[in-house]
Amino acid sequence: MLYIRSLGHYISRDFIKSLNGVCQCLQDAPDFWQGWYLRRTLLNRTETDGLLDAFIFYAASAVVPAIMKARSLRKA
Repeated sequence: MLYIRSLGHYISRDFIKSLNGVCQCLQDAPDFWQGWYLRRTLLNRTETDGLLDAFIFYAASAVVPAIMKARSLRKA
């Protein structure tokens, strides 16, 4: 459910809420963005909205581990 909600925020161009949802997904299920879900999402975004949007979405998902690491360092 968090995945669908964060994808909805991304589609509506609310990137902050989308990244917060992605961070929550990674806390609940660390392997969530690997494999089938990410591949399917990227392929769908490429077909419907073009390569640029797919690249932005991929870049955002690549930035999330850095955000998670920064959050954990701040808490420690």
